[in-house]
Amino acid sequence: MLVYAYSPVHPGDTLIFNRETKQVTRLGTALPGIAADQMAMPAEMVRYKARDGMSIPVTVTLPHLALKKNLPTIVLAASWPWRRNGAWSFDPTVQFLVSRGYAVVQPETRGARGFGAAHFQAGVRQWGLAMQDDLADSATWAIAQGIADPKRICIVGAMYGGYAAMMGLVKDPQLFRCGISMGGITDINLMFRQRWDQLPASVYGDDMQTLVGDPVRDMEQFKATSPLRNAARITHPVLLAYGDKDVEVPGKNGRQLYQAIKAGNPDAELIMFDENGQAPLDKNRAELWTRIEQFLERQIGKAQP
Repeated sequence: MLVYAYSPVHPGDTLIFNRETKQVTRLGTALPGIAADQMAMPAEMVRYKARDGMSIPVTVTLPHLALKKNLPTIVLAASWPWRRNGAWSFDPTVQFLVSRGYAVVQPETRGARGFGAAHFQAGVRQWGLAMQDDLADSATWAIAQGIADPKRICIVGAMYGGYAAMMGLVKDPQLFRCGISMGGITDINLMFRQRWDQLPASVYGDDMQTLVGDPVRDMEQFKATSPLRNAARITHPVLLAYGDKDVEVPGKNGRQLYQAIKAGNPDAELIMFDENGQAPLDKNRAELWTRIEQFLERQIGKAQP
């Protein structure tokens, strides 16, 4: 039998298991430089109550510190709202952030698959609305649990998560002190004009107008819940990363959002890459995450060992 074994602290081993002799032979290890004992195991998934009473699952991963309270915290939004956010597998983004002393909170906002039909249906047409409130409520919950320092919470994400990060700064500036968007959607209307390789219809049988809304009928809602159209309200520090060759969220969209925010916010930064903004090639990954590390340390610091 060919076996692939992995965990949140181990990227994975490819193994051969001989059913007759019961012997296991390792063929190879993904990312062999990763030391599992240096990684952080996420806490058991728990639930918090959103403001409307809905139960929202959340995964929390804490750094290796003697005191795991009142920490600088990252609320990490899912790249797509209808996909799982925290998964029981190795997540390099989470491990990087935790290794730098940040608590990472990953809420499964309404709309996420895998938690029942009611949970999924509650997210229909809720971009920037109830789904956004779920992210804010996860931060409030983390503060109440003593995990998060209320003055040091940043919201971070890519694709939809980048959109949500910017909307977090629009709607809840009292909670989030900074935001990072990697290839984030800048305007819901613009989203309908791009080529999408990950359209829900190709995976789930639902179309964008069903899940997100109709560009004509929901025009006013789209205006109210688009970061680009609300850029003047983004006054906290922002780091944007986009790619000129990104066919889903073109680099020009990122530049447009940056210019709109920068007009009234001196603490806006933009990183541009030649390729895809949310998944830069190896040659740019170190640069991207070095910039992210520096940005976070300036804005919310890091926990002390």
